[in-house]
Amino acid sequence: MMLKQKLCLLCFSVALTSFAGSSQPLIAEDKGNQPEVNSKLEFVATELRYSETGIQQGLPEKVDRSTLEKEQDDASQFFSFQYGDGSSRAICLKFHPDNASRIYVDVNRNQKFSDTEAFKSSEPGIWFVELSAEYGPQWDRTAKQRVRIRHDKSSSKWYLSTAGIRQGKANFDGELRDAKLEDKNANGLWFDPEDRLFVDFDGNGKISRLTERIPAQGMRKIRGKVYGIAGSVSGESVRLAEVTGSGFLVPSIQLLDENAKVTSISGQLGSSSGIGIPIKSIDAPVEVPVGDWRIDSLQFEVTSEEGVFKFAFSSHQTDKTVSIADEDKKEIELLGELKLSSGVALQKKSANSMLTLTPTLTSASGCYLIGSRKGKQSANSENRLFAYSNSPQRELETGSSGFS
Repeated sequence: MMLKQKLCLLCFSVALTSFAGSSQPLIAEDKGNQPEVNSKLEFVATELRYSETGIQQGLPEKVDRSTLEKEQDDASQFFSFQYGDGSSRAICLKFHPDNASRIYVDVNRNQKFSDTEAFKSSEPGIWFVELSAEYGPQWDRTAKQRVRIRHDKSSSKWYLSTAGIRQGKANFDGELRDAKLEDKNANGLWFDPEDRLFVDFDGNGKISRLTERIPAQGMRKIRGKVYGIAGSVSGESVRLAEVTGSGFLVPSIQLLDENAKVTSISGQLGSSSGIGIPIKSIDAPVEVPVGDWRIDSLQFEVTSEEGVFKFAFSSHQTDKTVSIADEDKKEIELLGELKLSSGVALQKKSANSMLTLTPTLTSASGCYLIGSRKGKQSANSENRLFAYSNSPQRELETGSSGFS
């Protein structure tokens, strides 16, 4: 099974975090085209009904196990989760059944537990912790946000949720209106397709949760006009601008294996103005506002005679764009030609030397591979990531060739 230019069974044999649940933010942090500074949303802790995601038992492979093992005994239980996008570093959690009111959470992601990272439950099985969500190739962070960690004793399962909302003012067609954001997929980031935006569209000083709620991305018809939604991944600002012209982009992926097919796909097209449009299928026209468009994120599954493969890509070169004028219809190749490159660094240590390789798989569309997996994944799956490259600057600390 191959993608264009041999995206075949990529096997760097690098075991990192589980691919399940990795989510790329659907609106990229566009430094040059931020929404106006007078639009500001701040994190506010709330007691709403929280949207939860599961916490996995066990630790990711790439951790300082020598440090953690010093704190381990026969009864200690370890867990891990991500708070941020798919490239964010794992956060470890330690729980001891004999002291069920206390947990340790690796807040600074250094894979160690300190006394300042011990948290006492606010009520049985409930803990509140302040965390920053990580995103992007350089691990940018949101401001600290309150999260809720819940232990269901009856099922022994653990859950994570963002225990608050973003609240403030949104720029709605040039006017400031009251607005709220909810992190519905509990990853600590904002403007994902699952997240919800509430705006006082009618300007009456009240927000209706029924009639003034919209998905926090894409284009939406509001009060007789079509608006594009642009916001920062960190959730600090949002702008809704009227769309006066639009065209169509047709996403495509070329497979060299005639028997292989793309069975699922998700991702985002991002514009120079900060608007994000979700990708839900290939070869089907997607309506977008006039402007320059790029691929911000991409996840897809391919089924072939050799099995099921899943890949995740993120934006690397934001200048790789397709321009859309009013009523245009153009194809946008989501990957194109793939190129594997590697940086090499030699570090001498007394009698021994260490060679470090930094392989990166980039696409002609301006994306790079951040994760891949062969086979379906279940809660008990031992099939971990077999290729991983977070960014062109980040090292893969272990690696063996394994190209087919």
